[in-house]
Amino acid sequence: MTIMTRSAARFFWKEELPKNVLYMYCEGGTFWKGCAPKWKEYTREEHNLKKKAKQDSNLRQKRCCLRKVPAYIYVFRNNDTFFFEGFFVMIVSRWGRWYLNWRVEREHKYMLQKIQQHFTCGLFNKDFNFWCKEFCRRFPLPPTEQQYPRGKHLVMATLNSYNSLIDIEFERSLESEPKHKTKNQGNRTKCAELSRIDKIRG
Repeated sequence: MTIMTRSAARFFWKEELPKNVLYMYCEGGTFWKGCAPKWKEYTREEHNLKKKAKQDSNLRQKRCCLRKVPAYIYVFRNNDTFFFEGFFVMIVSRWGRWYLNWRVEREHKYMLQKIQQHFTCGLFNKDFNFWCKEFCRRFPLPPTEQQYPRGKHLVMATLNSYNSLIDIEFERSLESEPKHKTKNQGNRTKCAELSRIDKIRG
């Protein structure tokens, strides 16, 4: 590709290129008689579009740098004003807070359903208010003057380098813990206790 700059155009062509043209270029062709190359303009608009595309590409690469941080699901009922009365569900961390049922961003819409499927709270009825009440009963927090009932539970949040919420992962919940020890677990506990007593007597 051959490039003709503005200064070169003034020297060879004895003319000034338009202000929005950075340079002229041609691909292929020769300078022999009858085979003159076809020059094309490279404008500032094209340059700005290429520059913006490069910046967007760099931003996408930076946002691919993900990290996991501790956060918690925060469920509460707001009893302050009439317009904002009701239950709210949030993801809260040191790096930000995100509502899941009020002014929800498009990429976070699935998270509330994901949380309800993980913490079923023994409810077959998926009514939102009933689920929030049961969640607050399972994982309670002391009430405040404006927020009651309240509840929270620990999760791991995936953030990008701009501290935007990408996804959440659950730790071992109360529902996944066994309520009673199995027979083998009880036998192992008894054997450990007996061996400890034998060591003390010996």
